[in-house]
Amino acid sequence: MVTPSRDSVVAELRALRAGLEKNRSADSVNIGGRTYSVSDLIARIDVSLKADADLVMARAALTGALTHQRAIQAGEAVFLAAVWALVKLKYSGLHDKLVDFGLEPKQRQAARTNEQRLVMSAKNRATRTKRGTMSKSRKATIHGDVTGVVITPVKRGREPPK
Repeated sequence: MVTPSRDSVVAELRALRAGLEKNRSADSVNIGGRTYSVSDLIARIDVSLKADADLVMARAALTGALTHQRAIQAGEAVFLAAVWALVKLKYSGLHDKLVDFGLEPKQRQAARTNEQRLVMSAKNRATRTKRGTMSKSRKATIHGDVTGVVITPVKRGREPPK
């Protein structure tokens, strides 16, 4: 089952209200065990229509407020980034001060021992050897020698008329 859109419901309510106004009678109607006059029905429909109008106004106000807030945020983004950078720079070594600003200080990497450095170096060399990577200066020393190859130039152009 498809849920009707808000606009179609409002249009139906307006049409219903207009029909009740046009064909107003003195008869009362029994709905759900209660008796309603035409004026009572119109009043109940007006409550629904007013609620919808209030919703439209609230949405327009929200849209305006969001647009205003986004414009301010966009204008202040560079300034606030500079303030954060200043705070981080000024208090970079003072962990307690950074926590006061809601920043988590970066943990310093533990100093590596000589054994760890040797293992890292050996792993790096093994990786470069396996991948076949080498430094720029080492690549420059590699030159290929080709012998016994004849290069024939090929000219492209118009063929002579026959």
